[in-house]
Amino acid sequence: MARQSPKNTQSPSWLLSLGILLLIVAGLYLLYEYRNQAPAAKPHGLALPSITQDYRDVLPKNTGGWQVVDYTGFTLAYNEATEQPAWVAYVLTDSMVLFGKASRKDHFKEDPAIITGSAELDDYKKSGYTRGHLAPAADMKWSNEAMEESFYLSNMSPQLQNFNGGIWKILEEKVRDWAISEEILMVVTGPVFKNTSTTIGENEVGVPNYFYKVVLDVSPPEYKAIGFIMKHQKGKKELYEYAVSLDEVESFTGIDFFMALPDSTENTLEQTLDLGLWGF
Repeated sequence: MARQSPKNTQSPSWLLSLGILLLIVAGLYLLYEYRNQAPAAKPHGLALPSITQDYRDVLPKNTGGWQVVDYTGFTLAYNEATEQPAWVAYVLTDSMVLFGKASRKDHFKEDPAIITGSAELDDYKKSGYTRGHLAPAADMKWSNEAMEESFYLSNMSPQLQNFNGGIWKILEEKVRDWAISEEILMVVTGPVFKNTSTTIGENEVGVPNYFYKVVLDVSPPEYKAIGFIMKHQKGKKELYEYAVSLDEVESFTGIDFFMALPDSTENTLEQTLDLGLWGF
């Protein structure tokens, strides 16, 4: 009886190709799901903020009797005298910047949460000033609700277009870059009025002549802080030339930042300015 040839145990080439294709499809699906999931919670150094309201302890000191309001992505202290915030504070993480996908709709509107009434759309019409975000819309892309709330007029300050779209925009973009590299930041920003009484609209919305921003890196093991004071005009210097210590911002604005930090940590952060730590 003739011996049969050994049975071919190798899979046909088309089966191998199909298996590879299925692995590629599965990998692409997992990558899609990862990129579209909600930002993952991260541990916060110095027991500083989560994305919710539990960072109230380190908010600036409310010395002006301002109305403090918590929103989804930021907290602000509304100054009725100028019809805009004295400060806006929020946390920004690498996940929020990298994976945020909420779209900007430019739906500017009055804020019903402001007891005394916020500024109105008519205040800005034909004023020569833009509605300048203090908590930037681009920093709120991680949440549709946070994005919507960033367009409340309570979060706006009158800004010249060549300032808003110039050096101020450059600073906001730099903060997002730092959020990616440093992982967790706390940001506080607002207007400053120095010997100025310029207003716009029937509600007399004050036009600041300076703006400030302070940034605190709360990612261990290295904690650092940097401040910026910018005259409300077209930027004429490099970004690093506007950088100052937190002490200088506090002296200029009269606002006490991060007062709930341990004294030794607060003093070190506020007195130290090392531009090299921030990539300048």
